[in-house]
Amino acid sequence: VPALAGATAPEWNANARAGWFGLTAAHGRAHLARALLEGNAFALRDVLEAIRSAGHPPAEVVCVGGGARGELLRQIRADITGLPVTRPVDVETTARGAAMLAASGVRLHPDVPSASRVMSGPRSEPLQPRLEYQEVYAALYQRHLALYAALRPLFS
Repeated sequence: VPALAGATAPEWNANARAGWFGLTAAHGRAHLARALLEGNAFALRDVLEAIRSAGHPPAEVVCVGGGARGELLRQIRADITGLPVTRPVDVETTARGAAMLAASGVRLHPDVPSASRVMSGPRSEPLQPRLEYQEVYAALYQRHLALYAALRPLFS
């Protein structure tokens, strides 16, 4: 359960807490590290499912920030979400995003999406979801949903 600072979108729960489920003595640091990446990707899928249910199916995932440099994180996100995952060539996008908001605010562009289309830099080639992993992750996603639902009452 990826809730080190409480759960956020799509369900806000400040009392939610993180945890690993199913650990045995056979699991090591690498397993825990990968579980962190997978938990993060399951949380992303939660948000994407909410967006889909609102009638706006996403076509891709764009990762930004330092973590986006790593191919493993992006591939796990592709496998879990079932969407291609790309990243800007320059992954440190905070200043660029602020500039897009400012450009829209002073009417250099009519809105933020227009500013984004003009001001976004080049992107990496997308990593495609791998079918053999999607099937495994689909089952694990259902477990993720069931586990969070079972723990929800304990977070109060």
